[in-house]
Amino acid sequence: MDAKQLRYFVRIVETGSISRAAADLRVAQSALSLHIANLEDELGVLLLVRKKRGVTPTECGELLFNRARSILGQFESAVQEIRSYAANPAGNVTLGLPASIAAFFAAPLLMQLKNRYPSITLRIVDGVPSRLLAEVQESRIDLALVAEAGANSTLGVERLLSEKLYLVGAGRRRFGNAPAVKTARLASLPLVLPGRDHGIRLLIEEVAAKLGIELTVNFQVDAVTAIKDLVRLEFGVTVLPGAAVRDEIKRGEFWAVELVNPTPLRNIVLVRPVKPPPTRASDAARSVIRDLIVKLVNDGDWPATLLFTPTSEPYLFVESVDWL
Repeated sequence: MDAKQLRYFVRIVETGSISRAAADLRVAQSALSLHIANLEDELGVLLLVRKKRGVTPTECGELLFNRARSILGQFESAVQEIRSYAANPAGNVTLGLPASIAAFFAAPLLMQLKNRYPSITLRIVDGVPSRLLAEVQESRIDLALVAEAGANSTLGVERLLSEKLYLVGAGRRRFGNAPAVKTARLASLPLVLPGRDHGIRLLIEEVAAKLGIELTVNFQVDAVTAIKDLVRLEFGVTVLPGAAVRDEIKRGEFWAVELVNPTPLRNIVLVRPVKPPPTRASDAARSVIRDLIVKLVNDGDWPATLLFTPTSEPYLFVESVDWL
């Protein structure tokens, strides 16, 4: 017995005629009769009494008719519920963001997600990339935007964008009005940088090692707001992506100079656990994240280069990847 046989049987009883039911269902009358005969054989009872002017259900047929209508109603409700859920996913999603990204990305993301998927509740946690990665691996965070570093084949990874790091300071602008300065000049500057497990610090230390220079780090502070406060008080200069200080630069509080030869680049990736599979809610949040990144980059609010081609098609995670 299957749903098709039940639908056919219910329609026959409702119309009181195999021929009328066949016309309504757009099924050949002979095929419909065969379905009912097979159903009666399977159940071992007579379901319909054939008369000259149609058919009527037997006692067993009446029982099946009532049960079948209930079953088909529940089936249709389930189909509609699933379709509605697919179009309007619901649930909780936890997103990890480094503080340097959360400062300008969290608020617009929450608004965009609320507008598009009001039944999704997004919880944002911030922290250093190493901690966020650990929480993703332990499936305590559904998604995280982090700087690409090291190698890991246990996470799903999407490369999103690449951003330059700038020398940032307050007060008198160093190096005159030069639009750029060689990265090697960092060796002569008092620096305010995050701790050694922070993505930006790791990147700067890596570049410094390649250049054969030593950095003078006066203050180690992981919190981006605290780094900005120390720079604002002119305890030193720092190295940050342009998006992290865009508002201060617009207000004239900070200046920023591009670092060159080489230019430190921070690649931002979106990561998730490989198992369990992503939920509809996390996939929906992921699409909003990508759309918002495209908008911010195109509008110049996130000085960066996209590492993917925007498309209307669903995006698939790479199940494993060697990190750059």
